[in-house]
Parts: sequence; C-alpha cells; structure tokens
Amino acid sequence: MSSLKTVARKIAELLVSSDVIWTPLSRTLVRGSQYLCAIRGEYEAREIVVNHPPLRASLANNIVIAGPFQGMKYGDTRAMCSTLYPKLLGTYEHELAQAFQSAIAKAPALVVDVGAADGYYAVGFALKNSNGKVIAYDQDPRARVELAKLAALNGVSDRIEIRERCEPQDLVSFKDKSGLMIVDCEGFEDVLLSAETIFMLKNWDFIIETHDGITPEVTKRLKERFAPSHQIEVVESVHDFDKVDHTDIPALKGLPRRSADRVLAEGREHACLRWLVCTKV
Repeated sequence: MSSLKTVARKIAELLVSSDVIWTPLSRTLVRGSQYLCAIRGEYEAREIVVNHPPLRASLANNIVIAGPFQGMKYGDTRAMCSTLYPKLLGTYEHELAQAFQSAIAKAPALVVDVGAADGYYAVGFALKNSNGKVIAYDQDPRARVELAKLAALNGVSDRIEIRERCEPQDLVSFKDKSGLMIVDCEGFEDVLLSAETIFMLKNWDFIIETHDGITPEVTKRLKERFAPSHQIEVVESVHDFDKVDHTDIPALKGLPRRSADRVLAEGREHACLRWLVCTKV
C-alpha cells in the first residue's frame, strides 16, 4: 500500500509541476470537482432542512426569517454566488448585520450595489426604505434575471434600476449625490475605487468586500485611500465552521453541530476576505 501511495504521490507531483498539464487540468477536472462539492453541500443542507421539523417549518414559505432584511420573500429565486439557506435564515454575511442595520436607519435616498448578484442587498434595501432608490450592477446576465425576479416578487421593481458591468466612470457619475455604496466585485474593487474616485465620492458611505486572495494587499491600499475622508472599520469574515457560534436562530436548536454548520455554510472555507465599512466623516 505504501508503494502505491508513493507512486500516486509522484504522479500527482508530475501533474502539478507541469504548467502544460496543470493549466487545462485546473480549468476542467479541478474546477469541476469544486463545483460538484458545492452542489453536494447544497444537497446536504437541503436534506438537513427537510428532516429537521423546526427548520422545515420556519423556511417553508421561502421568506427571510431574521436579520436586517427580515420579511423579504425569496420564492424560487436562485441564490447567485452564495448559498440559499443563510439568506433565508438571515445569517448571510452576519458579520455585517450591525453595519447594515445602521445603514438602514439612515434611510439613504440612493443605494448603489456593485456586484448585486441575486439582489439580496439591493432588494433588501428597497424593502426597508420605501422612499429610497437602488441602482444594482452585475455583469452576469443570469444574476440580473434572478435580481429582476426577486424585485418583482417583493414589489420593488419600480425603485430598482438594474445595470450591467460597473466601471470607474460609472461611480464618478454619482459624485454630486450621496448615499450608500455596496461593493463586491471579486478583486476589481482595486481598480474601481481609485484614490481619485474615492475623493469624488467623499459624501458616500461604503461597505466593501475585499479579496486579498485575488488581489494581494487590496485591503491595505483601500484603507490608505479612504483614510483622508472616511472612518474605517475592518470586519473579518467568520469561517463556515464557526458561524453557528455567532448566531441565535431557534430553528437550529437540536441540530448536531456539523449539520448546523452545513446549513449556515456560505462556501467560504478557503476564502481570504474581509469587509471595509467606510463612513464619511
């Protein structure tokens, strides 16, 4: 057996050490296996919910049951770039709950959401502020379809404008306004939020997901750029296996620890990310 392991190890080393072999392999088999793992995780979570009566009853109507956007209907909307159950439970990106509650209390006239995905935040803000407008950007046409469905389901389509890819000049067009900008664009935040752009948007508050694993040291650079005009709070993400320690959802009571972990999982076991909450001074 040990000799077989040695041979397998040598073959693996050969595969990963050759760019010619590894590049197509990483784009096919490796990426495919990651996708299968994600789908398996969703299946396991669904089975746990179906077989745990308190969870099944709480989530039966696909309505968000807690958190800043409690009451938002989800219907058959697909969760894009995330998992569904944390959104329905109101624990999705729970690390930001206080920041979003504070932002909702300010009732911003305009919210700009860059990387809006299925619209959890865009529709959530439109629901919580009946006088506010939301401009939501996402370059993925599938996400825009889900966002439009979610907005219609919640009766806020008339106050959400859905746009495609966001570029720096798009943000600059908001320089004479104020409100809240939510930015989650997989490392492109480094390009989108230059020092010049931030200066022109000094009257805006920001909640930014930073991706140092994609764009090294982007958090450090953004902190330096925002420092002259904003108060900055760094919010660290909580590992999927620790989320249950940061939530108090009655419907989770009685679940084994690993089952609760699976239901709350956001698929970030290996992600290196955090958020910057930047408040204008």
